Amino acid sequence: MEWKYEKLNRLCQTTQPPKEVTNTKGYVSVEFYTSSGEYLKELFELFYKKSSFSASKKAETKSDKFLKTITPELIENLPLDPILLAVWFMDDGSARNDCYAGNLATQCFSLEEHHLLKDYFQKWDLDCNIVKHSTQKQTYYLYFPRRSFPKLVSIIESTVKEIPDMIYKLNEDRKP
Repeated sequence: MEWKYEKLNRLCQTTQPPKEVTNTKGYVSVEFYTSSGEYLKELFELFYKKSSFSASKKAETKSDKFLKTITPELIENLPLDPILLAVWFMDDGSARNDCYAGNLATQCFSLEEHHLLKDYFQKWDLDCNIVKHSTQKQTYYLYFPRRSFPKLVSIIESTVKEIPDMIYKLNEDRKP
């Protein structure tokens, strides 16, 4: 979190630095916020769409929900930036412990959205598979097989190694 804060510090001039917070169940996490403003609206609109449930309500309320949504427009506008892949993998990725391969936890997205994500990774010349999650109905995740995981690691490795606690994500013990 401190690394992310350092990278985003220029957007946090009116907010507090990272701090530990404890939720009602006693779980401790670390959080910080960027300054809000119109400058984030364009990015927000690329990533989030109003849910169909809240859009059907007659009156907007404070509890209207926005869902993270993958669209062709988003895929077209996502940069080919190694830091983007590294942060995504550090947050939602995992390496297998039995071979040199890994996956991204993308279960919140539809099958159609997974195909769009696969298109994005093909821009990197990265092959990934859409895998149906075995324990949840109609959910999927992205799998990077042995033939493409090394390339993913080569793209994100220098960024991940800036954060020693995240190096395990690279699965160096299984590296061929």
